[in-house]
Amino acid sequence: MKKRGQVTLFVVIGIVVLIIAGLIIYFVNRNAREQLSGNEIDTKVLSPIKSYVEQCIHQTAKDALVKMGQQGRLYSDVNLVSDKNSIAFFYYKGQGFFPTSMTTMEEDVSRYIKENLGSCTGNYDFITYDIEDDFAKMMVSTNFNQDKMEIDVFFPITVSVGNTETAITDFNAEVDISYPGIYEVSREIYKRTKSDPEWVDVDYLSSVPYKVRLLKVSEDTIIYELTDDDGLDDVAYVYRFAVKYTL
Repeated sequence: MKKRGQVTLFVVIGIVVLIIAGLIIYFVNRNAREQLSGNEIDTKVLSPIKSYVEQCIHQTAKDALVKMGQQGRLYSDVNLVSDKNSIAFFYYKGQGFFPTSMTTMEEDVSRYIKENLGSCTGNYDFITYDIEDDFAKMMVSTNFNQDKMEIDVFFPITVSVGNTETAITDFNAEVDISYPGIYEVSREIYKRTKSDPEWVDVDYLSSVPYKVRLLKVSEDTIIYELTDDDGLDDVAYVYRFAVKYTL
């Protein structure tokens, strides 16, 4: 009886040990899963990546606006070409090339961002997680409001944490710029030029809320330069375009 009691005790102890071991394994695995799950949605992991990409979108958008100001259009087929720059003709020997709507300018900026964002984002060297982005699926939407430009970007980025993958897809940025006003003044200059190509309406130019300079390139070619002192993120914004008269 004594030996049987000892065997029974050992069996009970063995069962208890197995139960304890099982519970330890269960809680360890559950904790590991929770940690991975936490990393998947943890803002400490995703926020720096999202913030970095949005900073790049903001900077690339600013680069686009600066270049657009220098050239009149980011993408134009009829240009005044020099050693330093290329400036879009909005009027050329009786033909009008002024962008038909603000949407055209927004689409130009969106295209520029899509083509150039990669030069800013680089290889995410500061991130310790594995990252894979998909530029082929990127979609960019740009919208000019009265005092700012809003950019919405769909850009799939996959972040790998252990065996778990998390996707970030939506990014947003804003740039302070009052471009609609510049667009309207430029359109009015274009309309007056088209109506009377050899007449510069000085009275109108002196009434607009921008500094206006006329740069004479030749007897029949002028560059209009509009400057908004607080135009681009509180820095002066210069916008140029060219006209060529019929002689």
